[in-house]
Amino acid sequence: MPLNYRLFAYGTLQLPEVFERVCGFRGQGQSARIHGFRRVCLKGVAYPAIIQDDAGVVDGLVFLSGLEAAHFQKLDAFEDDFYVRITVEVELASGERLPAQSYALSERYLSLVIDSPWDLGRFTSQDRARLLSRCD
Repeated sequence: MPLNYRLFAYGTLQLPEVFERVCGFRGQGQSARIHGFRRVCLKGVAYPAIIQDDAGVVDGLVFLSGLEAAHFQKLDAFEDDFYVRITVEVELASGERLPAQSYALSERYLSLVIDSPWDLGRFTSQDRARLLSRCD
């Protein structure tokens, strides 16, 4: 499977309704993690970012099928210049490791990092509706 057709999601794209609004189909993600990064909160926004951290581990979902180049154009537009698409190595629950694409915080926005954990449950209850309206 081509590298560009895999996506590691660690934030809002883990939510099926957000993924579907952005990509146009209901993706099937499976639990995975990446090493060498940490998930951080950002000043003034409800969604997280990942930044490099040699000791860090980030849990999320990996989408292994269904994505095509056109979906990554939509994802790039959704993430805008806030993020850069990078290649990461995901570790599946089985221990298998695969390359995938993900979105890390662009260096020019590092000043927005708040070193506190981001919570998907809190986002879902407080900010999901606002993000979904942005996707329309």
